[in-house]
Amino acid sequence: MFCPKCGKQIKDDDIFCAYCGESITPGAQAPAKPGPAQQTPYTLPNQAAPTPNNYTYPQQPNVFSKSGGKKNGGMIAIIVTLSVLLAAAVGSVIFLLVKNSEDDSSGGKSGGSKRSVVTSDTTETEATTVTEETTSGTEPITESTVVTTLTTTTIEATTETETTTTETATEVTTAISADSAAKAEAAAYSTNDRPTFDEFDWCAGQFGLVSAPPPNAEVIDNYYATGGGWKSMIVYEDTTGVGTTREIDNIEIFFDGNRVTLTVDWYYVEPPYSEAYYMDEGTVTQFSGAVNGSVIHTASDVNGVTVTIDLYSFWRTDGKQYAIGTLYLPDGTSNYLALVRK
Repeated sequence: MFCPKCGKQIKDDDIFCAYCGESITPGAQAPAKPGPAQQTPYTLPNQAAPTPNNYTYPQQPNVFSKSGGKKNGGMIAIIVTLSVLLAAAVGSVIFLLVKNSEDDSSGGKSGGSKRSVVTSDTTETEATTVTEETTSGTEPITESTVVTTLTTTTIEATTETETTTTETATEVTTAISADSAAKAEAAAYSTNDRPTFDEFDWCAGQFGLVSAPPPNAEVIDNYYATGGGWKSMIVYEDTTGVGTTREIDNIEIFFDGNRVTLTVDWYYVEPPYSEAYYMDEGTVTQFSGAVNGSVIHTASDVNGVTVTIDLYSFWRTDGKQYAIGTLYLPDGTSNYLALVRK
């Protein structure tokens, strides 16, 4: 059939003219224009033209409405505009992806990174119902508008490297520093010089044997500070009633963690009933044990019997280190032991 307004040939089932936008009322058409030969309007095979009475239009939400006819030029303009916007959006996304890829390759040295990720790219088709006024009444026309939504979400990921010192690490560091200082003190006081009885007047004077540090003394609480060589004196318990025996020796204390090795180099004995005498050169006994709380406990097998040495009090004063302890013999006697060095 032909458009009643512009006379252009259109399809029989068109409801508006594709050339001028004129609404077409079924049954109304312009007279056919003469042509070089009789032409029969082309109709799709086996397809009847819809009429207002037998065509059911889909019910869609009315996204927008307008009055008057919709021009073909307007549709073209909308499509072109949407295409331009879509191309711009796609270009922006590609730019962001390329830029962020470069940032990921060169970034991260300062401990942080930032990335942009396209989280959704959704194309939706929205059906628009337009009210078209015609000469025979108002008819709804459904048009499809392609809306492309690009959602770009920027995800900021920051990685921070922090140096955290825990309380436990601080305690370990402090303990290591204290141990190092204690070992340095022990090395400074250590001696291999032979002792004399005069050096023990502080513990065997007129007031008897000293059994505790004096009030002005500083207690040594890190046993590493007691390592190394000492001068020692043993006052044996008088079990015969004839007097006490005194002996001076050299003692070496070595620590391996809390394990301890105590070596006694026997030196000089002063008995009450005979002349003093020197022990044979090289007479050495090694005691082994461990640090048990504030006590250094060691033992040794001497001629088939067990002899024990306990050291339980160390202090420093007047530029010297002092210690007291007990030597336990197999007969059950406990004998006074004193150490000094400067």
